[in-house]
Amino acid sequence: MVGNLIYYSFIPIGLWILFYVIVTVLESKFQIFMPKKVFWLLLTLVIVAFIVIGLVIGSLNL
Repeated sequence: MVGNLIYYSFIPIGLWILFYVIVTVLESKFQIFMPKKVFWLLLTLVIVAFIVIGLVIGSLNL
């Protein structure tokens, strides 16, 4: 069970870091500007939803 919780918690965090790096590189290299507050709010909400769903699935698969 602990392995499932770690698995379902760290993958979304890794995805969030990956998205952060990609967007930072795009903005610095190609001068693509996004409404950062809206973008990061939506991205964080999606990642939190994935974490919650993952925790529920992890707790069901005892």
